[in-house]
Amino acid sequence: MHRVTRRLGLVLLTTFTIEAALMVVLVLAFTATEGSFGLGLWHGLFYAVSAFGNAGFALHAEGLATFDGNFAILIPIMVGVFVGSLGFPVFLNLIRARWVRKQ
Repeated sequence: MHRVTRRLGLVLLTTFTIEAALMVVLVLAFTATEGSFGLGLWHGLFYAVSAFGNAGFALHAEGLATFDGNFAILIPIMVGVFVGSLGFPVFLNLIRARWVRKQ
């Protein structure tokens, strides 16, 4: 039981850390784009969770096409989708190998 609890804690910590990092970057970008901190905070949180979970949801009627050419928004979303698609077994192996390429 201790092992399961420890692994679940690691999964939650990894998820919240990655989503928080995505959210910080996206909040800054959305605040500059939308002109409002409250709207930037909501959009940053929503798109960070949506990207990491590979949900594909968008708050804008045109989807992400609204941000065509705005790489401050699109690149963090792309990174979030990619990292979220790796899965936790991959993260656990990377953590165990300490991100050493040979291992």
